[in-house]
Amino acid sequence: DNTIKLIGAGAFAFHPTLEWIFIGDRRGSLLAWDVSTERPNMIG
Repeated sequence: DNTIKLIGAGAFAFHPTLEWIFIGDRRGSLLAWDVSTERPNMIG
């Protein structure tokens, strides 16, 4: 739970956009994985 919350906070701080949240809702696992690998540009 702590790890997921931390990843979510990092993603929000990195890209605080509605699109990011929308993409995360559509592919939550993929988004979390990409964020974990420090490659948020791959979700674009």
